[in-house]
Amino acid sequence: MILASTFSSTAAVNEVFVHMKEKMPADLRDRINRMESDALYGHGKDYEKNRYTSEYMTAAWGDGYFPYLYRNHPDPNYDPIDNGKMSWDLYREMWGSHGEFVIDGNLKSVEYTDRLPAIKVPTLLLWEITMNAIPQCRK
Repeated sequence: MILASTFSSTAAVNEVFVHMKEKMPADLRDRINRMESDALYGHGKDYEKNRYTSEYMTAAWGDGYFPYLYRNHPDPNYDPIDNGKMSWDLYREMWGSHGEFVIDGNLKSVEYTDRLPAIKVPTLLLWEITMNAIPQCRK
């Protein structure tokens, strides 16, 4: 079994996000915090109002996530704004409305780490950003 782009504990992931923000350069963290405190939706051009603005996507997904995604092998084709081609209503419902560095949508109820030992088939669990930072996933 392969579980891709998933995680077993929202609480653990939210802890990782706290540490990610702490390690960001202060100017980036301040920009992201400012945009998040101003509310992330309803800003920008008409076509941006129901999604993150390009400025936030670049800061969060570009400058914020890029070092974790491509630390050893930078991808010259990665475009954080291109990442925004998705169903924003669904994304916001699942992830929440307070930004990339806290999951507070309906995924906040994901707490299955204690159930992982019940999986009895060989399983590969993939989550590209922070798996090594979540202690229970290194076992």
